[in-house]
Amino acid sequence: MIEHLPPLTPDATRNARTLARCHDTLDRRRATARAAARYAVERNALLGFGAIYLSSLAFNVMRVFFS
Repeated sequence: MIEHLPPLTPDATRNARTLARCHDTLDRRRATARAAARYAVERNALLGFGAIYLSSLAFNVMRVFFS
């Protein structure tokens, strides 16, 4: 029975497929991270401009009503 078992040697084709799959997964994660970082920068810029606009609006309203 032991004579019929295949030897435990590394399979080069399986190793290459696994390595390629890992590289593809890492590339997708890097692309997703880049897109998320760009989205965060855009969101923070819009929030900043909105805060500046609202504070200037509040300042002008207070200046009109309390002067």
